[in-house]
Amino acid sequence: MIRPFNVYGPGQRLDDGRIIPDLMSAAFERRPIVLYSDGRATRSFCYIRDAVRGMLLVLLAGASGEAYNVGAMMKRYPLARWLVSPPAWKGPKLPIRFEISQDRDYLSDNPPRRCPNLAKLKQLGGWLPEVKSERRFALTLRSYREAAAFRENA
Repeated sequence: MIRPFNVYGPGQRLDDGRIIPDLMSAAFERRPIVLYSDGRATRSFCYIRDAVRGMLLVLLAGASGEAYNVGAMMKRYPLARWLVSPPAWKGPKLPIRFEISQDRDYLSDNPPRRCPNLAKLKQLGGWLPEVKSERRFALTLRSYREAAAFRENA
């Protein structure tokens, strides 16, 4: 059994309502980056290539009937900071705004820390995410740029 945690990467829709596409969309459209926290909340964001590697490892070496988490830890704020500064974009930095969500259940539905236990996955074969944060973001951002260029030329 595989339990993926926030898998993202090229091909993910910008409007799917998750934090990575939301931040990428704001940056892509040159809008302020909005975080509904103080930026210290942690989430497990796993780049698609690393997730597939973890899933294949589970399929090939995992024990039948066992659950394996596949994810990687990262704070939200470093992604936002990367998106608003070079080399991600040319031109002026985008502002980062911290706001309170209008959703009454937002805080009860969004704990400050989500951290998958990856010990079982690592025991199968020393799995660790291989793609560095900046590279993950750059590849994902490039895919959005290429898709936009394709739509404009179609």
